[in-house]
Amino acid sequence: MVLHRAHTMKPEQNHFTCRTYKKDGAEVCSAHYIREVALKEIVLETIRRATEFARSDPERFAAYIQQKQSTEVAKEIRGVGTGIVHDAETGWRTGCSVQADV
Repeated sequence: MVLHRAHTMKPEQNHFTCRTYKKDGAEVCSAHYIREVALKEIVLETIRRATEFARSDPERFAAYIQQKQSTEVAKEIRGVGTGIVHDAETGWRTGCSVQADV
């Protein structure tokens, strides 16, 4: 995703567009975007739900996290030698990246 911001745009108009579409064009990908405010709300709601789950049922939440971590370790092991690069700061990188286009 590529972040689009400008001094001439209102903050609620900031948006992320598809990097593949921006780089390679319509032959490879369709034009699509998501507004920054919508993405922030999605992330915040996901955090709220996860927090509520952790507070309401800590044992089940811990088991869920343990299962997810095990799955991620298995993915990392399977990814060795496939050209998939793991970046500890940003997570799995498979050709998609976030860049600021200011």
